[in-house]
Amino acid sequence: MKNVEKKRGQAAVEFLLYSVVFLGILLAAVFVVNFVQSQDVNYLDYLKSTNEFHLVSKDVILAFYSPKNSTYCITFPHLLNSHPYTLFFDLQYGAPTKLFLRAEFQQTTNFKNKSISILVFSGNANLVNFNGLSLMYSGQGGRIYKINSANISVKVDEKGKINIIDGGC
Repeated sequence: MKNVEKKRGQAAVEFLLYSVVFLGILLAAVFVVNFVQSQDVNYLDYLKSTNEFHLVSKDVILAFYSPKNSTYCITFPHLLNSHPYTLFFDLQYGAPTKLFLRAEFQQTTNFKNKSISILVFSGNANLVNFNGLSLMYSGQGGRIYKINSANISVKVDEKGKINIIDGGC
């Protein structure tokens, strides 16, 4: 009788050990899958935000290359793919001078890259005039202007000079 009870006890302990090992492996697999999936969701969210920014920047590019004596009013969305952001114009000196539109996401996002930029103009720096934009940085390599309002007006005069007016709509 005692041998039968010992074998039952041993079988119960072995079953418990196998169950614990199996549960440990299962929990580890669930954790790994969840971690990988969360990384994919952040990357897809970043791609959607980038796509929305490119759609917004198309209007700015069109405005810069519009005919003389024309005015474009561009309104920016408050959020890019439900993420708050700040817009900047980055002017980089060189031959030719390049002007980038840059969206910088606030710290609430889990993106590895917190900013997106796109080239909107390449040419003579004297052709671009910034009115009402906050000068954030000025150095030998270029300047950074912050867009303060939700819209800008881009006016191209008869000489081809581009005037960017913050809140000019």
